[in-house]
Amino acid sequence: MNMMKKSIMSVVLLSALTQASFTEDSVRVDIDVSSKKGQKTILSTNRSTVKKHTLECFVTVKKASPAPYAGPLKAELYIIAVQMHSDYYGIKDIIKSEFAFTSENKNQHSFSSGPIMMGQSSGDVKAGGKYEGFLVVVLDQSDRVVDVNGSRTSFEREADKIRGFDKLTLFDDKFRVQGKSDPANSLLKSMLEN
Repeated sequence: MNMMKKSIMSVVLLSALTQASFTEDSVRVDIDVSSKKGQKTILSTNRSTVKKHTLECFVTVKKASPAPYAGPLKAELYIIAVQMHSDYYGIKDIIKSEFAFTSENKNQHSFSSGPIMMGQSSGDVKAGGKYEGFLVVVLDQSDRVVDVNGSRTSFEREADKIRGFDKLTLFDDKFRVQGKSDPANSLLKSMLEN
């Protein structure tokens, strides 16, 4: 009998602790990301065709915790590409969005990158970058990380480093900075301008 009382007390205490951990100050989220690749012919002659390759990412952040949460949140989307003619990665684009969960938005928030130019090709000649993946970071009103979702576990594990890179930073597969892209390069400049 005494053992049963302890078990019941433990369950009640655990339930109370679980409810207390999801107070107004904390929120759990689910992050869904999808992407759409596209290409468009920008120049066509009898001898060659030049195509522009694009990518668009779509993010939906849904409230997953049962407790109410009315505080503002931020979501950051990092689109990561690898250079065609090197093994270096770079941040192709950074999209930031601020939102709050409400009954009007059904406790979810969606945003997208818009079409981003990844590269150009003409026959076997390719220039620019190739889509390598994404990282999404959700932050609360105190800039504490609520959750991360990456297309690779290494992107999630190194989220702090990735968040410290700007769009011109080149880095290797160990997330060590290797330099900066040259924004004066006209092909790169046109790619960065979408």
